[in-house]
Amino acid sequence: MMSAPLTQNQIDTLQTAHGHLQQGALDRCEHTVHQVLVLSANQPDALHLLGLVQKAKGRLSEARTTLEKAAHSAKRNPHIHNSLGNVLGDMGEHALALKSLHRAVELDPHYVEGWTNLGIVATDAGNLTLAKKALATATRLNPNHATAWDAYGNALKANGEIESALKAYQQGIAVKPDSTSLHHNLGVALRIDEQPIAALAAYDKAIALGLTGPEIGSHRAHALVDLGRHTEAIELYRYVVDAHPAHLDAHLSLSAQLWEQGLSDDPVSSYAPALKRVPMAKQLWLQALNTLIRGAHYEAAATLAAEALATLGDDTQLCYAHGEALNGLGEREKALPLLTRALALASGDMSAQASIHLGLARYHMKAASDPELAADHAGRALALAPDNQAAWANLGTAWRLLGDARADWLYDPEALVMIESLPNINMAELAATLTTLHDTQRNPADQSLRGGTQTRGNLFTKKQPVLHRAVADIRAAIARAVATVAADAKHPFRRHFCGRTAWDFTGSWSVRLASDGFHVSHIHPAGRMSSALYVALPTVIAAADKNHAGWIQFGAPPVELGLNLKPYRLVQPQPGRLVLFPSYMWHGTVPFEADTPRLTVAFDVA
Repeated sequence: MMSAPLTQNQIDTLQTAHGHLQQGALDRCEHTVHQVLVLSANQPDALHLLGLVQKAKGRLSEARTTLEKAAHSAKRNPHIHNSLGNVLGDMGEHALALKSLHRAVELDPHYVEGWTNLGIVATDAGNLTLAKKALATATRLNPNHATAWDAYGNALKANGEIESALKAYQQGIAVKPDSTSLHHNLGVALRIDEQPIAALAAYDKAIALGLTGPEIGSHRAHALVDLGRHTEAIELYRYVVDAHPAHLDAHLSLSAQLWEQGLSDDPVSSYAPALKRVPMAKQLWLQALNTLIRGAHYEAAATLAAEALATLGDDTQLCYAHGEALNGLGEREKALPLLTRALALASGDMSAQASIHLGLARYHMKAASDPELAADHAGRALALAPDNQAAWANLGTAWRLLGDARADWLYDPEALVMIESLPNINMAELAATLTTLHDTQRNPADQSLRGGTQTRGNLFTKKQPVLHRAVADIRAAIARAVATVAADAKHPFRRHFCGRTAWDFTGSWSVRLASDGFHVSHIHPAGRMSSALYVALPTVIAAADKNHAGWIQFGAPPVELGLNLKPYRLVQPQPGRLVLFPSYMWHGTVPFEADTPRLTVAFDVA
C-alpha cells in the first residue's frame, strides 16, 4: 500500500529530523520522525530515518523490521534497500543482506554507496569474487570515494592479492590522506607483505591522525614482534590489555610472547587479572581454556573452567571445556555429567553438538572403556560435520579397538602415507633461511611439539627465494603423490584427492626440535592432507637406529587415551624427504638425543 503524499509541514519535519541525524542527535531525530509516523504510519522516508536511528543506537532487530516496512512501502527506493542490506549485514544475515544490496544497485546502477556496501557485505560473507566486482565498480564510478578504495583493499587482501590491496589502500590515501582506517589497513597489508618497518610507520601515522582502540595497539605490537623487538611488543600488549581487558587478540599474543620467550611458565598468564575486571567476558574465558586444553594443561584448565561456570552459570561451551579437562586428568566420574549436560544445552547448535559428541567419543574410548559407544559418538559427530578430521581420527581408533576392518580401510598406511623427495632444493640453504625465522625460546603452549620452537605466520607466503622454489617443488611432489591415490567416493581422504589437480595450502610452518624434543600424537583439523619435510637432521636420526629415534610414527593415538595401540607405520626422516598423509591420521615422533636440532617444514593442504 502506497502512503499518501507528504504535506509541506511533513516535508519540513523530515528535513529537521534528517538534520538531527547528521548532527548525531539521535533522540531528537527519533522524536521528530514519530511526529510524521503518527499521521502516516507507512511513510517510507520517515521509516527510513527511524530505521537509521535504530541502527545507530544498536537496536538492529527493530531497525530491520522498520526498514523492511519502508522497503515494502517504497519498493523502488535504492537508498532504503541499501540501508536494509547494511542492517542485515550487521546481523550476520549475509544472504538476505546481499539480496537487498543487489536490489539497490539494480534500481540505480550508478549508486556508489550501494556498490560499496555490496562489496563490504560480500567480503564479510566470504564471496570475494562478488566483493571485488562490486568494489571495482564503485571505484570506477567514483575514483575519489575513499571508503570504496578501503573496502576494495580489504577484499583484495582477503583474497590473498596483497600487492593489489596495497595499491588500493594507497589510492584511497591519495584521495583522503587523513583516513585513519586506510593507514591502519595499509599497515596490516604491509605486515602480511613482510614489510614490518613500513607497517609500523603506517600504524604510527594512523595513531598520529587520532586512531585509538585496542586493534591498532595490538597490530602495532605484532609489527614489533616481526622486527624482533619483543620487549617493546610485550610492553605494548600489556598496555592494550590493561586498557581493554576483554581484547582477545592482545591476550593471546601477550601470553604467547611471555611463554615462548621463556618469561612465564603460565601459558595464559595475562588472563587472570583481566577476568577479575571483566568476569562476564565469556569469550575471554573460552580463549584461555582453549589454549590450556589444546596444550594438554588439563589441571589448569579444570580449575579455570570451574571458576568460569561459577561466575557465568550453566553454559554449553564451559560445561564442555570443564568435562574435557577433567577427562584429560582421568577424573571420569566428574567428566561425564559435564559432557552430558553440555550436549543437552547444545540443542539446535550443530557445530557445538559435533564437538561434544567428539568429547564423549574420547571419554568412552579412554582406556578402551567402551569403544562401541565411542564409535557411536564419533559417528554422530561425522553426521553433523562430515569432513571433521578429529571425528574420523576417533572413529578410526574406535574401529581399531573393536577389530573392525574399516580401520584398515580408513588408515591404509602403506598407500596413504606417501613418501616423495625434493631433489632440486638445496637443503643447506633452506635450513639457513629457516633458522633465521626461529626467534622464540620455547614451543607454543597450544601445539603438539615439546622441546622446540615453531615459526610464526604462514611460511609459504614469505619472500625468501629458496622458499618460493621449495613451494614449487612441493606442489609437483603433491601432484606425483596424489596421482597414486585410488578413487573411493566414500573415503574421507581419497574422495578429496583422487584425480584432483587443484588444491591450496591452509597453513605452513617450520619446527625445530632440540635434543629430547618430540611431537605428541596429534592430527591436523584444518587440513585434508598434512606433511613433514625433513630439512636438517642429527646423525642419530639419519642413521639406521633400532630405537627409531626422531622417526615419525603413524596410527598411535594420544598417550592420554591410555590405549597402548602401537603405530601402524614408522618412517625414517632423511634430508629432502617429504612425507604426505591424511590429516586425520594420528602422528607423532619418537624423542631423540643429539647436539644438533631436527629441522622440518610442515603444511596442510585442502
